[in-house]
Amino acid sequence: MLLLPLGSGTKELIRLPQYRNRMYRIIVILLLLIILFYMVRRAIRDWNKPEETQGLLAKDAMIQDPVCKVYITADSAITRTVEDRTYYFCSQDCANSFLQNHPS
Repeated sequence: MLLLPLGSGTKELIRLPQYRNRMYRIIVILLLLIILFYMVRRAIRDWNKPEETQGLLAKDAMIQDPVCKVYITADSAITRTVEDRTYYFCSQDCANSFLQNHPS
């Protein structure tokens, strides 16, 4: 507790610790509400996000040729589908070699 003089020379008792406790409670509650808001917002965004398929690759993704083990970009690769799985090759020769060893 703290005694503060007021303009007319009288002193009134002002309870500053009680006001500080209220202020701290309000600050903590506001921080918790902000955290809750961001958590709910993130959950809603994740819930509304469409599922990404694993079969799609970016054009500049690096992929390893299964025959000669050379890395190539998905954009420049030759693709062949065997048993519902897509394979990427650096050249037509590698694709033909793979298809001879893995007939569909």
